Amino acid sequence: MQGPGTVPTLRFAVGRMVAQHQQRRAVACNFAPSTACTAFPPVSRSPFSVRMSEYLQRGSVASHPRPLFLFAKHFFSTHSTMKLDAFPTHGLLPKDDTEATTFIRKNPEYDGRGTVIAILDTGVDPTAPGMQLTTDGKPKIIDIVDCTGGGDVAMAKSVEATPHTPTGSETAVPSITGATSKRLLLSSGWANPTNAWRVGLLRGYSLFGPVLNRVKAERKQVRDGRAAKFEAAAAAELAAASTADERKDAQDKIDALKQLGEAEDAGPIYDVVCWHDGTHWRVAIDTDESGDLREQPALASYRFEGAHHRFGAVDNLAFSVNVYDQGDIVSVVTLAGSHGTHVAAIAAACHPDAPELNGIAPGAQIVSLRIGDTRLGSMETGAGLSRAILAMVENKCDVANMSYGEMAHVADAGRFIELLREQVVRKHGIIFVSSAGNEGPALTTVGAPGGTTAGVISVGAHVGKNQMLAEYALVNNTVEPRQYTWSSRGPTYDGDYGVDVYAPGSAITSVPTYQLSPYQLMNGTSMSSPNACGNISLLISGWKKEVPGKRLTAYRTLKALQATGIPVETDEFRRPFIQTDRAFTHLMTHKESVDQDVHYRVSIGDTKQRGVYLRSARETHAAYAATVSIKPEFPISPGTNAAATAYFVDLPVKGSNIPGSPVVSEADRDADNAAKLALDLRLTLVASAPWIRVPTFMHLTADGRGFPIEVDAHLLDAGLHVGHVYAYDSTADATKGYLFSVPVTIAKPIAPEEQQGGVVRFNGVKTSAGSIERKFIAVPTGASFADITMRARPTQKGLANAAGSTTPAIYLLRTLQLVPGRRYREFGQTYRYTLRPTAEGEGSSGTDVIGETKRARVVPGVTMEVTLAQWWSSSSTHELDIDVVFHGIAVQPFAHSTQGLVQGDGIARLELVSHVRREDDVTVTAAVEALRKFVRPTSVVISPLSATRDVTPDTRQVYQIVQSYPVKLTDAASVTPSLVGLSDVLYDAPYDAYLVHIHDAAGRLVVQHDMYPKAVKLDKGEYLVRVQIRHESVGVLEKLKDWPLALDFPAPSGASVDFYPTFADAVKKGTKLGKVAVLARGDRRAIFATLPADIKDAKPGDVVLVDIKVSEGGLAADKLVGGHAKLTLAVTNGAVASKKPESASKASAAKPVVVETLEDKIRDVKIAHLKSLKGKDDEATADARAALLTELTDAYPTYLPLLEVALDLAAPGEPSLHAATAVLAAIDRKSLAGDLALAAQDPAVSAADKKAVDARKATLVAALFKRASVLVETADHGAHNDETKAAVAEWKQWALSAADNKPDAVPAASSIEALALLVAAEAENGHSGAAVKIVNKYISATPVTKDNLDAIKKALVMRRDLVDRLGWDLYVENEDKAALLRWPVGGADAVPF
Repeated sequence: MQGPGTVPTLRFAVGRMVAQHQQRRAVACNFAPSTACTAFPPVSRSPFSVRMSEYLQRGSVASHPRPLFLFAKHFFSTHSTMKLDAFPTHGLLPKDDTEATTFIRKNPEYDGRGTVIAILDTGVDPTAPGMQLTTDGKPKIIDIVDCTGGGDVAMAKSVEATPHTPTGSETAVPSITGATSKRLLLSSGWANPTNAWRVGLLRGYSLFGPVLNRVKAERKQVRDGRAAKFEAAAAAELAAASTADERKDAQDKIDALKQLGEAEDAGPIYDVVCWHDGTHWRVAIDTDESGDLREQPALASYRFEGAHHRFGAVDNLAFSVNVYDQGDIVSVVTLAGSHGTHVAAIAAACHPDAPELNGIAPGAQIVSLRIGDTRLGSMETGAGLSRAILAMVENKCDVANMSYGEMAHVADAGRFIELLREQVVRKHGIIFVSSAGNEGPALTTVGAPGGTTAGVISVGAHVGKNQMLAEYALVNNTVEPRQYTWSSRGPTYDGDYGVDVYAPGSAITSVPTYQLSPYQLMNGTSMSSPNACGNISLLISGWKKEVPGKRLTAYRTLKALQATGIPVETDEFRRPFIQTDRAFTHLMTHKESVDQDVHYRVSIGDTKQRGVYLRSARETHAAYAATVSIKPEFPISPGTNAAATAYFVDLPVKGSNIPGSPVVSEADRDADNAAKLALDLRLTLVASAPWIRVPTFMHLTADGRGFPIEVDAHLLDAGLHVGHVYAYDSTADATKGYLFSVPVTIAKPIAPEEQQGGVVRFNGVKTSAGSIERKFIAVPTGASFADITMRARPTQKGLANAAGSTTPAIYLLRTLQLVPGRRYREFGQTYRYTLRPTAEGEGSSGTDVIGETKRARVVPGVTMEVTLAQWWSSSSTHELDIDVVFHGIAVQPFAHSTQGLVQGDGIARLELVSHVRREDDVTVTAAVEALRKFVRPTSVVISPLSATRDVTPDTRQVYQIVQSYPVKLTDAASVTPSLVGLSDVLYDAPYDAYLVHIHDAAGRLVVQHDMYPKAVKLDKGEYLVRVQIRHESVGVLEKLKDWPLALDFPAPSGASVDFYPTFADAVKKGTKLGKVAVLARGDRRAIFATLPADIKDAKPGDVVLVDIKVSEGGLAADKLVGGHAKLTLAVTNGAVASKKPESASKASAAKPVVVETLEDKIRDVKIAHLKSLKGKDDEATADARAALLTELTDAYPTYLPLLEVALDLAAPGEPSLHAATAVLAAIDRKSLAGDLALAAQDPAVSAADKKAVDARKATLVAALFKRASVLVETADHGAHNDETKAAVAEWKQWALSAADNKPDAVPAASSIEALALLVAAEAENGHSGAAVKIVNKYISATPVTKDNLDAIKKALVMRRDLVDRLGWDLYVENEDKAALLRWPVGGADAVPF
């Protein structure tokens, strides 16, 4: 009898043979061994695998090993004659399941021809496979727009070209000076009637986005190679050095090179030139940084000629341009990622030589609208979204896809949402398709705009057999088609469906060429949305041919898709999977029905819900009754498309392309009125469930109508119940479909009284591939967090798999609470588990362990959904138990007391309460989390934006408010800026969500943020934070004026909040609060918090954020997912002033009385007058100054204050040297040294005496500095070398610290003048390496403030000159480029948002 390990050993041996066979086949097919070879099917599908699996199931295979290997030998000997399965290419980009293939086969010319699809995404690569032509030979991409402004180049400067003869040429060519100060050679063939050339500057790193790391790595390799030559030369110097001075000099060079190598690479800096050639604005970019633009393409705005270029072979990144406002702005359009190209390829890729790789609508044309900002890691912005609205209208798009979106606080609200709903969909008739989101499987996880916006077609993600076969390489192909586990679900917050239709949610298709790979697998609702969009493009293509002159509306399209789609059985709402061929038949059948173009807006109750959605214990345990109002909304005639007309004007005349106001004709108004008059509906209302009651009939006209609805929620069991009220046209056949429906969703929770002491258990939950179990729990009053435990049940075979298989299963466990006005993710958690069955029935996972308790915060009184989903591709079956245990430990102020903490109170009286259950071993701690300061703006400017780019489709001007906030940091810090009341809102904001720019004192843009607060590390210095908000109403922006900026800093050191069990302990700072052994339900314990009297860097008006952490049962407090309760501590007194008491001897020391004579007073007055004459250089004043100086010097030749003024007034050179010598002669160094030592050590020395001693030292240092400077400047390479060295050494002795005077130290210069002396002295002695190190130290130690800008500029020039003299051209080039970035022309105000 063989051991239990024998069968697996045989399986491994056979598997290895198969793997070796695959490897040989892979090499034969020119694939790498690790790459799947399309010529050979997966092992699990091969005939050998099938027969071998059968063979292994026969009795004891272990007792017959030889027949097994004979079988394998026979199989491999005959494999050359075996017929291989063809690769399922049709599953790479699914078209069969949606009937797209069938539709095009029936209607070859309805393949998207005549339609324009807008892709709102990361941008579409015009060089990607399938992105060149349509099926009828038209350009695939007709416009490429960067809506974010991320590639904007300000072109304010205009220059004229002059002839220049390049080196090696005899022919003069036009040339100009570019923004980088380079001479730029222009092509003689470029027409420019005015000879006016706009110039601007573009930093490559700001555009490279997805290829930035690759470009940086390549540049670093090149830089390192060049730097290695300098380092080798310095190392050779060190090896050859024979003296200590030579060795130090060589080592200093090595050190300096290391420091320079650590500096940031400025990257490529491109000159941009723009001009008007008499027909179009043209742009040329110096992509190779040579200054010779003659071979560069002269690009027009993409919409005119479809031209594009790339920066280089390393990045392989395509770009195009657009010119705005008559040359004021050049937009260089690149990609923010590969996502948009993949999306566009799904919708409309066209591969003439490989049609099986085509997108859904290969005949459609594309408008690429980039809304992902490379400056924000491809995040969308409010400005980008608004500009995309305009661009869709300008390009007369038929349909748009937006595979972007995120959570919103409320549904169907916000400026962008309103523009989308009213302008794009309703007025201009553009069908807008968007992804539902990837936040499932919990309910109400759809995002904005797709899942929440009326009139937008929201698409969920579905996976079918073809996708599984071609894309996922599953071992077990028994999984049934279904929606993906992660696909977001409805309903919306206000009860609407959230998901309108389903489409295939994955594809292997084109990606940008910069990825150096033609195709890629991506999955998500980002993929299902363009699939649906492509299918809709097919419908539009056919509609235009069959029903010319009439626009296909979004409302009609959605009705057709929902009436003909196949309900997805695994979706509780049964939303349909689209069927294009049937949908087109429906459109043709009902093309004359006016009611198909109407959106029937549903409004229920005061909150205007779009559906019935009951979740709370109160409303689901009582009968529900309400009135459903139905208001028909008709398409609106847009009138003349003034925006589109102006968009294609490209003249150099200011204002020539500003769109006029749209004009709606009387005929259009009559048509709108006729449509309303024609709506006379006799409706039949049908409730899908017996617990929903509505009238049977309702008459509806354009005025709208309401009907009552009653829902017996109280009679239903706990759990999810979904129903619908359908409204059918009673005069038509039912196949026409419903005109509108009202979703009814009851998420009935287990009520608190049904829970056992805050404990809810779900036992024996059975799961299989893609299964979803939803449980709803009414969170008990007072609950603050919950423990969630998931356990796998073993079977009688000792496995957690009910089928006896050892296949692992992936689970998502999701908790979710819907809190009004808050995004769902704020009160929900997602846990991922991998269950690998073992003999003990426990799971093991690389992510989480089944059985580990998760602790998450909860909101009391709000229903919590607990969703357990087995991953769609995990084919095994299991049985699980889930425990949910609520805790209600709270730290709160006493009833009727003020909320929050006030520093000035000193001690706060709080109470520790258990609201839900008995708690054991309770601990409470407080951690100071952050210090929040508030800053008011010093500048508020409201101004109009571009009159061509920043207008609404109905040509309303958009304005901006820019508020500037000064910030000064005394130390480097991590800072989080935000407009607290306005942050974290994007789609549902009533304005364009704000952008944040942080500039240093020189105006350089340090970082850009959006409305989501993020920490940024800033060095010591001065900064300007500029915040922009946009809206078309100046009145709205006026209400946002003077909004305070919050700055969050890390917790101040030394600040703490401590808890004590008694008031006496708090006063005495005695025993702190320890573990509370038992806290029974309802117990209230008084505890006392001591508040910090001293908070570093805090001032009255600041706020300290305090994190209250509680734990029980020994579980660490930091295990609470989602965080604990937060308290705010209002700062009243800030930091305690530090004041040392005077010693008794010092306080009582007698101060000598000094009597000034009249002569002394007159002398001092004359000296003061002499000092006031400095800088007045007219002849009379100069003569008077010289005479007075001579008079005073003769009278008081050793009076130090006079000598100081004389030194200050002395002319450079010998006069300064003479004045310095006089001062030095008047100061006894030995006496001064003794006085300094006494002042530092003897507390009896008065402050006035210390000040006098310090003043004498300052005078000495000034004189020593002046003498050393003159000697260094006039030294003749050795003639006065010893004297000069001695002078510099003595100055350093007195001016620098003891540490800086050490032989190997790099001295720290206290001023730019001191730096100049140190550098000059080192350079004079041939120590350039040491000089570079000194400058580096000064630059790194000097904060960028307005007062320091000139000094920093001078220091940078010094370093550049030193590096140039050393021949280190690599770093000279980088210094020159960095200077262009450090000192932006026009400062912060010139940097566009």
